Amino acid sequence: MTEDIEYIERYFLGNLSAGEKEIFERRCEGDPEFAREVSLYVTMRAGLKQTLIDEKKEEFSKLYQTRDSKPMAVLRPWSSGVMWSAIAAAASLLIFLSEDRRIVKK
Repeated sequence: MTEDIEYIERYFLGNLSAGEKEIFERRCEGDPEFAREVSLYVTMRAGLKQTLIDEKKEEFSKLYQTRDSKPMAVLRPWSSGVMWSAIAAAASLLIFLSEDRRIVKK
């Protein structure tokens, strides 16, 4: 059965060749036991997916509630001294680069 589950999983992950897919599909039509296993796999996979979605929704809800309870810091880059220092450095660099520099030979 474990081999069948791995085989079924490879089919749904798209890891079978075209010929292998055709064999898989014919087996589903001709082997009722295998078809039940495929059905069980699909049902379990859908259930797991929904469980993961529900867990993520709950986790995000908790994060959102936590965020609401704490005040968020508002960043104001223009009011910080670092921003003004960066502007002054950029202006100095522009002035330095725009000056006409001549090399005088003696």
